[in-house]
Amino acid sequence: MRAVSPPKKRQHEAKFYTPEQLGVLLAKAVGTRLELPVYICACLGLRRGELCGLR
Repeated sequence: MRAVSPPKKRQHEAKFYTPEQLGVLLAKAVGTRLELPVYICACLGLRRGELCGLR
């Protein structure tokens, strides 16, 4: 075990929408079947997998 070094942690850089980008996204989703899921994700900060797990 002394000859093996532990794996290095990768720094994950989170990406966020700016308020302007979020406004454009919400405006484009109006009237589509994705309007509600996009709105829920935007308001609650959910990821795609978390949204799919909602009942």
